[in-house]
Formats: sequence, structure tokens, C-alpha cells
Amino acid sequence: KSKRRVDIDLMDISKDAVQFATQNSQKSHQVNSHVQDVLEDWSLPEKAFDVVIADPPAFVKSAKDLDRGLSAYIRLNTESIKRVKPG
Repeated sequence: KSKRRVDIDLMDISKDAVQFATQNSQKSHQVNSHVQDVLEDWSLPEKAFDVVIADPPAFVKSAKDLDRGLSAYIRLNTESIKRVKPG
């Protein structure tokens, strides 16, 4: 049975989170790691992925954060969806 190659791009604002995920993933996959704030910097090449997992922090912790948090969630999801391959 042939193994399918899996390439992984990891992106997080936390250097420790990226390092931890990279170490766990490199055991069996090709990993490209990026430490950056995706809401501020979408400088990755405009490439498409089979799967995009967006796991944002809690942007809305109280009612005063609602407008700004909702805007951040919408932006993150919009940018994530644009990077999913058609179909």
C-alpha cells in the first residue's frame, strides 16, 4: 500500500505553539512553519490547500469586544475559505 505524501503548513503567532506542532508533525510529514499573526500578515503565497483549520483565540470575551471580535472572526474565516481548493 503506497503512502500518500502530506505537506503541512503551520501558522501561529506563538513561537512555542509552532515549535511544538512542528516537532510532532515532522515525524511523518513535510512541514513548513510560520510564526506570524495571520490577522495582520497574510504574506504566505496565495496557494490552495485541501484542508484549512482555523482555530482562533477567543476574540469576544465581553460585550464591549463584540464588534471588533466579530470582524476578526469574519476576516479569519474569509481568508481561510479563500485558501481551500475548489471542490
